[in-house]
Order: sequence, then C-alpha cells, then structure tokens
Amino acid sequence: MEEGHNKYIYNSFNEYISNYGTFKHIQGAIRPYYESFPYNVIVEETEHTESIIRDCLRLRLYLLKFATKETCEKKNCCEYVNYLLNYYIRNYYESQKSIFKNYTSYMNDDSNHDIKELCGSKINDIDDNRYEKISKLYSGYEICEHFISNKHDSRTCSLAKSCSFAYNDIITTHPELNDVKFYIYSSN
Repeated sequence: MEEGHNKYIYNSFNEYISNYGTFKHIQGAIRPYYESFPYNVIVEETEHTESIIRDCLRLRLYLLKFATKETCEKKNCCEYVNYLLNYYIRNYYESQKSIFKNYTSYMNDDSNHDIKELCGSKINDIDDNRYEKISKLYSGYEICEHFISNKHDSRTCSLAKSCSFAYNDIITTHPELNDVKFYIYSSN
C-alpha cells in the first residue's frame, strides 16, 4: 500500500501469528536483562518508567530472536513490533509522544546496535488511519486463528461466522486494490 512515499507492508496471517507467538514466548523472560538497560535513553521520567523499560527489553529480546536482518525482513518483524509499540502507547499511556521518544531513543542507542540495524529506522508513530486499519486486520487475524486452532470445539460454527464476518468487514471497509493484497492469507 502506498502512502505518500512510504510503502507499508502489512503482516500476512501467517506472519502475524508467527510474530505474535514469538513475542508471547519472550514476554516474561526479561528479568535477567534489567541491568543491561541503558538508563540514559529515558527521555522523560514518568509513573510509567518501569513499564517503558519492560516494553523496551521485550522489544530487544523479540528482535534478537530473528538474529539477522534477512530473517527479520522475511517475517516482517519490524512492522509487527512497530504496531505493537503503537498499540501500547495508545492503550496504556497518556503522554503518547514522550513515550514514543523513549522507544525510539532506546532503539537507536549505540548500545543497541544489533537491534538498531534490524529495525531502528522503522520504529515510528503510525498515523491514526493506518493504525485503525492495522488494528482491525490483526483483530480479524486473531478471530480466525481462534477458529483454526479450535476446529473441534463445539462452537466451530460460531467461530467460523466470526472469522468470516471479520474478513468481510475488512474487505468491505477497505476495498482499494492496494489494500486488498494485505488481507489475503499467506499460503506458506
């Protein structure tokens, strides 16, 4: 999809589910890394400083799971983590702009050259229109994943309807040709 001169590549269903799983796997494994956090990157101390540090450490562990830029690009990991950071900011913090400065400061700190090389330039504030579109898409993916992973559940018909409704709602809401491409499930 073209927006200005920036091309945004949305995660396919399989990319999203893979990235979501990778992130969930590392989410609780950050405690040993607290001492390595470069505190000079905190732009503004807030009541959320500890949460921001946890977000940053999770970001680092998540990106290090991909090891190389090629692997990260293949899995579209930067777009996923950028959405995730934007999600956190919109849903958990009041002072959104200053919080985002903390994330970008952390990503681009010299002590983080490994993750900076992977995604440093791709972490940015997503505009509201694009964010809502991505959020709707990923919510649809989660509904469909719930259906797929619970095939033998007694609620299969209800889950199938929810998945179909989510997909059709997205297609109807965003019928532009460039948008339709990002809804198609990956066959990989």
